[in-house]
Amino acid sequence: MFEVIKSIRSQYHSVEIRKHSLFGHQLLLDGDLQISECDDAYHCALVSPLIGRLPYQANVVILGGGDGGVLNYLLHCHNEGYLDLAQATLIDIDAQVLELCKTHLSKLNHLIFDHPQAKIEIGDAFAFLDKQPKQSFDAIIYDLTMQPISQEESQHTFLEKTLVSIQEHLAPNGILALQCCGLSESDPHLAQLANSTLHYTQAICHKLFKKISLQQVRIPSFEMDWIFLSANLQNHNIPISN
Repeated sequence: MFEVIKSIRSQYHSVEIRKHSLFGHQLLLDGDLQISECDDAYHCALVSPLIGRLPYQANVVILGGGDGGVLNYLLHCHNEGYLDLAQATLIDIDAQVLELCKTHLSKLNHLIFDHPQAKIEIGDAFAFLDKQPKQSFDAIIYDLTMQPISQEESQHTFLEKTLVSIQEHLAPNGILALQCCGLSESDPHLAQLANSTLHYTQAICHKLFKKISLQQVRIPSFEMDWIFLSANLQNHNIPISN
């Protein structure tokens, strides 16, 4: 079904690139599938909530997303005139992941990293956000883990801290987009974890944002539906200026 193209140990992850007979090249971190070349639906689900809702010359940041797929779809929408971006910043902790994805997942990212509106930052996404002025971004796309990094921190505490920081760094009309969890997990523990993730995320976002929307999207290489959430600080759309 697949062959291993490249396998390395970076400072942060065990990183593997596979070529799957059905899904194309895939990125795995610490043995877990992250994305495949066929998974455009994933990128579309994270970017589509921004269309028609951002101001002219918007400033957008992607937290995570080192494979470049979300960045590529975001800037594709900019190139086609669906969005007008001043800058799209991608912040990811692992430079080696970016380099491997440039080489082996170019069908997914189309080598978008050198686009004039793209800015690539290598570092911790949470530390990056903490250093930015409040209300800096018109949209934040969260493409990172929904589980606590420290075993001493509960999932609810982690999600609340993360979502509060995101809300504080959004402009008054800002938008958050993120993926919550997969559905139909066969493992009971993973199914319970997915349910709690969705429950906590919705509950916290309802406290912080005015308009919450959910999408259920089939992601081909995971062979299951995923839930994506978007949240607006205002109830109305912001038209793009002419």
